[in-house]
Amino acid sequence: MPIFILTDDNIDAAKAALRVALPAIRSAHLTEAIAAGLGFQTHAALRAALASDTGKPPAVADAASSMFTKRLAELGYDGVPTHSFEVATTEKVLGDTPYTFFKQGDRVANDRHFHACQARNRPMVMVKMARQYAKLEWDCITIDSDCDDHVSSSASNGLVRVMFALFQEHAKGAPGKPLFYGKAFTGTVSKLLPDTARQLAEEYFKLLYLPLRDLPAPRRRAA
Repeated sequence: MPIFILTDDNIDAAKAALRVALPAIRSAHLTEAIAAGLGFQTHAALRAALASDTGKPPAVADAASSMFTKRLAELGYDGVPTHSFEVATTEKVLGDTPYTFFKQGDRVANDRHFHACQARNRPMVMVKMARQYAKLEWDCITIDSDCDDHVSSSASNGLVRVMFALFQEHAKGAPGKPLFYGKAFTGTVSKLLPDTARQLAEEYFKLLYLPLRDLPAPRRRAA
């Protein structure tokens, strides 16, 4: 279930893609179905949640295609495939995603993601694809030092244990013998299957990012 960063731009981009993919669905009904797919009872509830988060880093939601199609069925659209919503909530469509995915050695993509994460005061999470396996990397150098206690202080010891436990859960019995190396602040998991790397990237992003929502804005970014 992909993570969706709740911003106006992401919601608008997802709706634009879905209007192209599902032209028979009325705009208002599509809006309600998107809200359902993001875990909200109504579009009004989604808008209220966005408004209440003003001044904070954006919230995240688990994008559930089953809830999207269920709401459409309630509105009279039976048999809508889940694929359209799944595509509309990925990096193929959205400009703001929890991690980026690119080929190993692509310095342009790496640098672009670094600057985007630094500007947004977020952990830098990447999945780098080689010929057969993927490498997951994370680095919290892009988080302002005013906000990084959860990944740089003694509290990070518990966090990295959670990260390692998730690695063991997802990579158990996997081919390639995946290897976890690092700490909460920065690290890598190598020789992962691509789908496993994506799953871990999303779970690690939540662990590294969500604590930032409870903190005041860093001094250098407060303006």
